[in-house]
Amino acid sequence: MDFKLPEELELLRTTVRGYVQRYLRPLEQAVDRSDHLDPKVFRDLRRKAVELGLYAHNLPGEIGGGGLGMLGQVVIGEELGKTSMPLADAVGFLPLAIAEASAAQRAWFVDPLVSGERTVAYALTESDAGSDLGGLKTRAERSGNGWRLTGSKQFISGADIADVIIVLAVTDPSAPLRSRFSMFIVERNDPGFHYLGNFHKMGWKGYQLGAFSLDGCTLGDDRVLGSVGGGFEAMMATINTARIEYSGRYVGMADELLRLAVDYAGERRTFGAPLADRVLQIFGGAGYMADFPVERMYRDARAFRIGEGTSEIQRMQIARHLLRA
Repeated sequence: MDFKLPEELELLRTTVRGYVQRYLRPLEQAVDRSDHLDPKVFRDLRRKAVELGLYAHNLPGEIGGGGLGMLGQVVIGEELGKTSMPLADAVGFLPLAIAEASAAQRAWFVDPLVSGERTVAYALTESDAGSDLGGLKTRAERSGNGWRLTGSKQFISGADIADVIIVLAVTDPSAPLRSRFSMFIVERNDPGFHYLGNFHKMGWKGYQLGAFSLDGCTLGDDRVLGSVGGGFEAMMATINTARIEYSGRYVGMADELLRLAVDYAGERRTFGAPLADRVLQIFGGAGYMADFPVERMYRDARAFRIGEGTSEIQRMQIARHLLRA
């Protein structure tokens, strides 16, 4: 079997690698140490990604996205795994749920997101509901000609700077899980939206995970994303595609660590012999120091066993698929 990538994907890899090396890598240490990515810098990085045709690469071409297939998304993910989480976000892997937008929502919702002018987050997780959406308590109830949202979300990526947040809420508590939820487009300046702050984390410095509450946030029908009752399927499609792109990041992170280790082991000798062992061990005390990217990647890698579905949930998904086959 030939595992060689098509020429166009190799060219794509070269483009992303150049973007990472030129624009992202010089910022890694400062962002990690300050736990902050300046919004203006982030906006400029998004603009460069748009110019290179990388931004919104995973969204369908019909709504202005790049229409890139899954293999291409993984290739981009591999190269982004070699930099830090907040900087990788500048390339614009956007929630697939955006594709549920109606024609009437294109101009004010979709277009500014695809162009990188505005930013978006999506919110599922709550204090009692993470991988198990059955515990989700945020409600959206009919109120006149619109909806009234009440509840709270936590550990939401990018919610601190997102202009809009796609919120998953219960619209029919008595319905089966697959038809219990709907998605809503919430603007951060909507009355009733309250940002509660960022969490302090072990890794992913500069990539904020935040919490917010919805206190009777009233929205019109034009803020429903997709169909009422169709939120579960749309959000699961969003999560599943993100998992595949993230798998590319895991490979890219491992590849970068291997490269660093091989280079370092080739340069350093101990007891008169070349070094060879696990990556952080090969770097010795230097690997534990924040001056080297190994320490950051060591911290960052742990979160991937939780985000976008825990390792346990992933194993359950794999087992379910195999047994169904």
